Amino acid sequence: MRVGRGGVARRLSVALLVLCGLLAAASVASAAPGAGRYTCTGGDVPPGTYASMTITGVCDMSVGTVHIRGDLKVAPGGLLDDITVGDPASGPVLPATVIVDGNVWVGNGAGLLLGCSPQIICPSAVTYDRIGGDLTAIGALGVVVHSTSIDGNVSVIGGGGGVAGGPASGGCFTVTPPSPWSEDPTLAANFLPQYDDFEDDSVAGNLTLANVGTCWLGAVRNWVGGNATFSNDQTSDPDGNEIEDNFVSRDLRCANDDPQIQFGDGALSSNIAGGRASGECAFSVVLPNPAPEAMQGTGINMPISVSAWSLRRYDGTYTTTSTVDSFNFGTTSTGDSLVGALADATIAGRGLKGSVAYDSATLGSPSASVLTGCFGGTCAGSPGEMYLGTVSPSGLTRFTLKITCACSLGANSGEAGIEVYGTSLPNGQSFGTFLITSGPDVFAGPPLTVPTGGLGGLAGYGTFSSFGEPSGTVRLVEHLN
Repeated sequence: MRVGRGGVARRLSVALLVLCGLLAAASVASAAPGAGRYTCTGGDVPPGTYASMTITGVCDMSVGTVHIRGDLKVAPGGLLDDITVGDPASGPVLPATVIVDGNVWVGNGAGLLLGCSPQIICPSAVTYDRIGGDLTAIGALGVVVHSTSIDGNVSVIGGGGGVAGGPASGGCFTVTPPSPWSEDPTLAANFLPQYDDFEDDSVAGNLTLANVGTCWLGAVRNWVGGNATFSNDQTSDPDGNEIEDNFVSRDLRCANDDPQIQFGDGALSSNIAGGRASGECAFSVVLPNPAPEAMQGTGINMPISVSAWSLRRYDGTYTTTSTVDSFNFGTTSTGDSLVGALADATIAGRGLKGSVAYDSATLGSPSASVLTGCFGGTCAGSPGEMYLGTVSPSGLTRFTLKITCACSLGANSGEAGIEVYGTSLPNGQSFGTFLITSGPDVFAGPPLTVPTGGLGGLAGYGTFSSFGEPSGTVRLVEHLN
């Protein structure tokens, strides 16, 4: 289950800074937007600006932008849901965008679901939430954070709702999740057990998940500016503790986890560490990808982590050659246009080179359902370039790309996946970062196809920029192994 030092450290820090640059209930709360401190005792939090906020009931944020100038606290027993979609009103695909200038605190037995993308509930858009300080959860029932920029540290210590049936038993899928998780209509409708997960996030400081006992725990495609630590975590799901394709500037530490750290069912790439990697995540640990426990077929053996020092630098270009189809998913209440596209492209240079092409023979006629299905990981075949963008009224665009290329690197050739996180300025200039995935995270169910030769074990990251390049072309700096 997956519910989307030295010179090296400086390079990683630059990349991190670039990355950082269904049901809506009636609201029951103690104050109106803009009235200072706000307490939600249940229901929908209205969009607006608040001095600080406390969540004591089961609350969601489904529309517009919620800006909290101070701290956000989810009190013991409370739950904040920022994945229930309500925007745009004509065809909801997105919940509220949440911006917290201060810290986020999650109390004992409380739940937090922050940020939405096709990797979780939102089919056609990404929220790009932001936390200006630390995220700290002590004894929380579940913490799920997607596509969020966090300027401080993340600490999830203890809690998790327990390991139903024991570690690796699968017992959590046959019991009703604990309250308040079970009281959230969106979580209940999507049959989501309580779990802990961080995906596609940027964390400027340290990322720590320790002593958590839950149904499933994951950390996938995150950019971490400090250390990342996973210790004494237990999950009921046999393919829990799925830690893969993370980019860690300093040390990666994994110890005493049950089940042990693994690739799970994502068919993604090795973690990259700029410092040391120890314990279950050590550079010497080689594991099957996907994990046998995921029952997704036989994969290939890969190191769970690779050293950033082992990656070689290459320079190249990426050129979009044609747009296969484009889509408009509506305009949010704050004026953001939600758009998408399928496109073809070429990659050239000293590193990866090859073609990025939509496969109509396998996927059929291009459509919005193909785009959103592939972003969510439910399609098969080679989908080329898939683009989701959020265009603000000022013209600033934040976007995510999922790319599958038929590529070569030196004498090796095969299929490779690339996950891109970028920004386009109103003048059209674009920049951002990307992660290499060993095999595209797109499949139609078991058995999961992982490339077994050529580029099957590729790991890496890079940056891109269109400054000084012709229209449609970006310059790539790739770090690959």
